[in-house]
Amino acid sequence: MESVFLEELALAGILDEISNAENGEAIGRFVRSAGGIGKGHETQKSVLFVVYQTGQEGPQNGFRLALVKTGVTAEFAVQQLKGNVARDAAESVVVKQN
Repeated sequence: MESVFLEELALAGILDEISNAENGEAIGRFVRSAGGIGKGHETQKSVLFVVYQTGQEGPQNGFRLALVKTGVTAEFAVQQLKGNVARDAAESVVVKQN
């Protein structure tokens, strides 16, 4: 995707904005809640949201657009998404688990 499109989508205010604080714990809580984690501990639906770097005051200073696909554990999603988000970054990540 073009970075302009990603930026508009990430900054439009229509997606949940999740900090990567606490070693990604907020990401895990969000994926569990929004993804409808079932008995198999995997998401029951895909989840689209924005990850931003703690301390950078939101995604306007750099973001990672994250799509967590159906069938992914919250723990796996955290491992894929918790890393630092560089200032002014416009990243996109699709998380899927085999």
